[in-house]
Amino acid sequence: MLHLRDQDDAHTPALRPPRFTLRTMLALVTALCCLFAVMSAVGLLWSAMLALFLSLIAAHVFGNSVGTRLRDHTSHQLAERKVAGQRAVPVALNLNVAAPRQLTQRTKLKRITALMTICGAFVGAQFGGVALAAVHPQSSVAAVVLGVCSSAVLGGFAGFLASSFLSVIRQALAEAHHATTPQAGQTFIAERH
Repeated sequence: MLHLRDQDDAHTPALRPPRFTLRTMLALVTALCCLFAVMSAVGLLWSAMLALFLSLIAAHVFGNSVGTRLRDHTSHQLAERKVAGQRAVPVALNLNVAAPRQLTQRTKLKRITALMTICGAFVGAQFGGVALAAVHPQSSVAAVVLGVCSSAVLGGFAGFLASSFLSVIRQALAEAHHATTPQAGQTFIAERH
């Protein structure tokens, strides 16, 4: 009878529907009521920021929980297969695809990335500060300085993003162009369970 139960456990899905108790549901409703009370007291902008922050935390916790559950379930299934005596069967595969060489390795940032980040911050500060000062001429000096700093940060992010994408695309194209493919008829051994 125990053997049948193990077979049933091996075929159960890794993600089951969520289960909770009445106490958990009431605690969640109470927490949401308190959150909505705080949100009505602080105003719309702070409420939106608080909701975004809390949703980011909830998504992180949920993703971590699901990932851990899936990983543990897979590890458990692999251990059961090894105990049951299933062996890996070698299968010959003909792979005519070159594996990426440098894209899978960690590398330091290139100088061009730092340069483009600094240039993006400078351009963002100049154009953002001028545009904000032109749109709001009655702004105080502190507001203009804050706008310039914010625009510099956004410009730096944009420069870093652009240089990172261009660097990866350049490297991928170079590897694809100069890639060495396996010789005709060369086979690789893969394990099939």
